Amino acid sequence: KNNSFGRFSDMESKDVLRNVVDLSMSAVDVSVSTAHILSGTKEVQGAATSMASAVEELAASIGEIESSAQKSADAVEESSRLTAQGIVELGTLKNEVLSTGEMFETVSVKTRDLQDVVGKLGHVVELISKIAGQTNLLALNATIEAARAGEHGKGFAVVAGEVKSLSRQTSEATETIRTQIQQLNSSFQDVLGSVSNAQNIVGGVIAKTEKVSGDFDQINQNARSISSQVNELAGIISQQKIAVEMLAKNMSVVKDKGDINLRMVDVLAEQTDKSVRLIEDWRGKLANEDIQDKVIYLAQADHLLWKKRLLDLAVGRSTMKSTDLTDHTLCRLGKWYYGDGAASKRNLPAFSAIEEPHKKVHHHGIEAAKCFETGRIDEGMQHYNLLETASAAVISNLQALLAA
Repeated sequence: KNNSFGRFSDMESKDVLRNVVDLSMSAVDVSVSTAHILSGTKEVQGAATSMASAVEELAASIGEIESSAQKSADAVEESSRLTAQGIVELGTLKNEVLSTGEMFETVSVKTRDLQDVVGKLGHVVELISKIAGQTNLLALNATIEAARAGEHGKGFAVVAGEVKSLSRQTSEATETIRTQIQQLNSSFQDVLGSVSNAQNIVGGVIAKTEKVSGDFDQINQNARSISSQVNELAGIISQQKIAVEMLAKNMSVVKDKGDINLRMVDVLAEQTDKSVRLIEDWRGKLANEDIQDKVIYLAQADHLLWKKRLLDLAVGRSTMKSTDLTDHTLCRLGKWYYGDGAASKRNLPAFSAIEEPHKKVHHHGIEAAKCFETGRIDEGMQHYNLLETASAAVISNLQALLAA
């Protein structure tokens, strides 16, 4: 037998191999756990970094919202001020319109008074017209009597002619006055109609002014309510801004601590890898020895190393490619399993139970590597978890072979 550990018996060499493999598995198990911690730490750190950025953006957004809220409050306050001013101006306008209405009422009263005076004047004109008619009739009778008197009535005839002429002029004058009175009455009616229309318009303006004033008052009340609410909101936003700024500071501290933790875990992973490499050197040397069941021992550690390399790839600590991985027939266990070296174990139940989970280990390992290469970490970890289940079954059956 080729045993470079010449001073060891076969039993001692087997014990050394078993111990080295156990140590290797423990070291690799620690390394796998460290890789899990590193992966989790990176995820936490990534989340903390993203959260810190998000909180900073949130703080900036809240600052903008606070500014906008303050501007809104100022705008609402200005609107309330202008509305109040509008109410005052509407009140002034209403008073002016009322004053105008009173003036129109005065004009209407004075016009009716004038109409009454003109009516009385018409009665006087009618009286003068009657007197002129009677005077004209008397003048006509005087003329007739003067004609009868002959020469003695000539002087009286002249006087009667003058009286008749005056009576005719008086009639013409009264007719002219009557026409003017009619025109005045018509004008008075027009004025009264216009004044009535104006009064109706004034009444409408007053009604609309009162309605608009009421609307303005409601707007002013709403504006004051909105202003109060906006100011309250601005105060809440200001408080939230302070809280978010404190949160941003705390998240910055968490991020910095996370960076430190990540570096420490990375250092731990490096130290663990060094230990694994040292133990693997010993395992490699023992792999060259002719020791009974060495493949069964070595394959157990191989499976843990397989998982470690995949996790290293997941966290960016390995440059391994999915194309570097082989199927279940070409690894150390596969070559032994399908070769002549396994002849003595082939009839054992545990031997047959190895094949299917061993296939799954390689299948899910290759799929996980493909996912990790393309950044699909979550999908890759799903394959990795299936690999772990299958790997546990393989190791359990390998240990059963050793115990048989």
